[in-house]
Amino acid sequence: MVMTPCCPGRKTTKRILVGGQEVGISDLDGIIAVALSCSDATDDDLRAILIRELRRCNYVPSEAETEYEEAIWREFQLARKRETTERSGRPEVIVYGTGCDRCDNMSRAVNEALMAVGIRADVVNVTDLEKMVERHIEEAPALSLNGRVVVSGRVPSKEELEDIIRRTLGGARHG
Repeated sequence: MVMTPCCPGRKTTKRILVGGQEVGISDLDGIIAVALSCSDATDDDLRAILIRELRRCNYVPSEAETEYEEAIWREFQLARKRETTERSGRPEVIVYGTGCDRCDNMSRAVNEALMAVGIRADVVNVTDLEKMVERHIEEAPALSLNGRVVVSGRVPSKEELEDIIRRTLGGARHG
C-alpha cells in the first residue's frame, strides 16, 4: 500500500511487514535506491547502509531494530531481483501457493500459457506463507506478473490465462 503525501516535498510512505506488523516506511524507494547504487558493497555493508538510510527518515525503536533490518533487507532483495529481471529482459512470473493440487495446476497452466503466447520466462513457485502475507496475497493459488498480482484464489481457463499474460506482458518474445 502506498500513501501519497499531501504536501509538496514530503516523502511517499509505503507499508511493509516488520515483525509481523504492517508499518509505514517513509521514502522506502529512496532508501532502497541508495543501497542499489552501491553495487560493490558486501551484504553486510548493504544491510548497514539500509538501516542507516531507514533511520534518516524513520523512527526505528532500538528493541525492534533486528525486525526492521530484516524487513528492509527483504524489500531490498525484492527490488534487486526486479532490477535484475528488468535488465535481463525476462518477465518476472511468480506463482504463489501452498503446494496443493490446485497450486500445482496453476504452475503447469502458467508454463503452458507462456509457451502458447511465445514468452520465455522462468516461473518461480513461492510456497512460503509469510512471503504471501507480505505481498498481500489472501487466496492461493495466485499469479504475479512483473510484481502485480493478476489472479488470486483460482486457476483460470487456458484461454483466460493466455489473455492475461498477453495483456500484462505483451505477445513479444522475451529473453
